[in-house]
Amino acid sequence: MNKTHPLLDGIVFFILLSGVWYASQFWPWARIMIALWLILFFVSRMKENDVLLKIHTLICFIACSASLWSFADQLIPNLPFHFIIGTWLGLAGFVCFNSFTGDQKEFIPHPTPASLSATIWPSATLTSCLLLATVGGWMMIHRFLNGLFDKPFYWEWWTSPTWAVISIMSFYPATLPRFVSRTERKLIKYLMPILMLSVASVHAIRFYTLNSTDDPGKGSPVSEQAFRFGYQNLGIQAAIRETLDIQTKKGWADAIHYLRRQWQYADKVMFAKAWRSHPDAGKDLFFFATCFGCTLMLQAEEEAVDFVVIPKKQAYVILTSRGRLLRMDTNGVECFFVCSEPCISLAYTQAGNRFAVLSQNNSIYVIEGNKNQKRISLPDKRQWADRIWDDLEWKDIAFSPKGSSLFVLDDHGTVEKLTLVFFANRWARWTEPDYPPLWGEAGTAEAILPMSDGQSLLLLDRVGGIHWRGEPAALPENFTTDNLMKYYNANDANKEDLTFWKNENELLLLSNTCRLDFITSRPVDMKDSRGVAGRYDLYLDPIPSLRAHLTFDRKTGVKRYPSNAVAVVSLPQADTIVQLVRNGTLLVHAMPNGVRMNFPDKAARVYIPKNQDE
Repeated sequence: MNKTHPLLDGIVFFILLSGVWYASQFWPWARIMIALWLILFFVSRMKENDVLLKIHTLICFIACSASLWSFADQLIPNLPFHFIIGTWLGLAGFVCFNSFTGDQKEFIPHPTPASLSATIWPSATLTSCLLLATVGGWMMIHRFLNGLFDKPFYWEWWTSPTWAVISIMSFYPATLPRFVSRTERKLIKYLMPILMLSVASVHAIRFYTLNSTDDPGKGSPVSEQAFRFGYQNLGIQAAIRETLDIQTKKGWADAIHYLRRQWQYADKVMFAKAWRSHPDAGKDLFFFATCFGCTLMLQAEEEAVDFVVIPKKQAYVILTSRGRLLRMDTNGVECFFVCSEPCISLAYTQAGNRFAVLSQNNSIYVIEGNKNQKRISLPDKRQWADRIWDDLEWKDIAFSPKGSSLFVLDDHGTVEKLTLVFFANRWARWTEPDYPPLWGEAGTAEAILPMSDGQSLLLLDRVGGIHWRGEPAALPENFTTDNLMKYYNANDANKEDLTFWKNENELLLLSNTCRLDFITSRPVDMKDSRGVAGRYDLYLDPIPSLRAHLTFDRKTGVKRYPSNAVAVVSLPQADTIVQLVRNGTLLVHAMPNGVRMNFPDKAARVYIPKNQDE
């Protein structure tokens, strides 16, 4: 009979015990270990035979590998790129050495089988080759896919799989029959029930304690401790309760920051599903849309064309191509106004709670409150510089910061200003436009953005150029030609909207491909390399562009960007940027890293009540 190698005397028993520590600390891992211990318990109580011995050895091998993996994964921090690559090269060199020399060396020596027929597994060298090829191949595929879809890839993610490979290679029994000694099999038979009962009792008591209290002590909230111990559903529900409490005490912006910090513990989609199903939080669509994004379920052949956000009222108002104004706030969603004409642009001012809707029929509807409206007609042709334009198309509309003026943009770059006459309660339009046209050809101008002075504004054209409309002396010093034309590209006419990011020194440009570009700079007094004082642009911490997600056409197999974004708003108090897509989807970017929430799940769908659809 073959004797067990001295290195193996008792090692299985103690390695199995090492797995108890992490199993008692993390519930998902505890379930795996309890299942393995339960199988070992039943197998060890059966009458021994050759097949049963091999099954027992197989389960011991899996349990030992899992125990070592968990122990190393928790105690050893994430490894840097060079260490991971070095480890993999070392493992590959060890396997190659065995394959060329013909020696079946193993990390931990195993006894020789009683006969060749007893060996039912492939050799350790062959298994190691397959293991390295499988895990390493998946690592390279993961790296390739992340690069293809413009997602980050961190080599530190592969620390845990590296320890898994080392654990399996260490305990792989090329020869099964005597991997576990008879003494260890007897100990396992009596020890397994104790381990299962102990670990299960620890988790049951801890789960009940966390579930029945709002203050577990130890200076950390319930959600943090629940996630730490692996109680994911409990942690998500606790995080939502804590978020609602912060929202009540500190406001929605702080609550969004808090909830997003919990995303490191569980998938964002699980948080979104739990929020929509929560009895107290589910109806708050403003918070849900700002934190996760959503998709409004519009009518057939209806598209979203523009939207505004009203932070003080915690509401989004979306304008559709059929003239419906949809409000999403803390009480759900409703349609509160329907225009009789197809619409293209929307503006809002807190002064008088007014909305302005620009229709395709050259009309403006000014809505005060929910129902009262005034209609303003715009010209459908214009004469300028001895030329008559009969192809006039109005593109955008915007209120001045104080709400007393209304700017309207046509596709030639002309900006007309309508002023509210308070004593007559009507909007007056002057004979001549405030800002003459910039282009003779139609279809060039795209959007306008009023400045804080209420007189001047920025104009965005289709190819990414930003133009100053106002007194030259009032032009802010940081808006240099280089800054305003930073993203100008005459061959790429896809710009859709323009807004401020955190202040007037930071601009945000939206392309219809859902790409977001930033312009961030401010002028400062400084000296150049020759010591000459002057006024120079100091670029703030650069914000990289948020690129659109690539999509694939299944029929042609062509990789392309979407072309359906129509508007963008910013919520700097929540470090959030929200895009509107034509199908009614609000795409949310959580800054500063630009994490994008877009999940094709039923929890993201927002249905408009049927009585509001008419």
